[in-house]
Amino acid sequence: MGLAVSFKLQKIIDGKAIYNYGLNFNNFEGEIEIDLSETSNSLTEDENRAKIKAILITPCNGEWSNSGLALRVVSKIYRSYIKEQKYIESGGHYAG
Repeated sequence: MGLAVSFKLQKIIDGKAIYNYGLNFNNFEGEIEIDLSETSNSLTEDENRAKIKAILITPCNGEWSNSGLALRVVSKIYRSYIKEQKYIESGGHYAG
């Protein structure tokens, strides 16, 4: 059985984005703050990883150990941010 994780942008304050996320594209009970303002497509992948700042505010129901769902959300948002240089409005990840 696959796992679907969805997220949507709530607000941006001082370059930090607040996202809600959850399982199966219909609940958004988890909350995470992400600051990617110091990342750049001119830096190496390792340099960028060192500059990602993420705080798990509220884990969603069904979150497994080590905040696995939140990490998938951060990764998806980061990849989009590097390409577009802005926070993505919403999205999802499906692991089959």
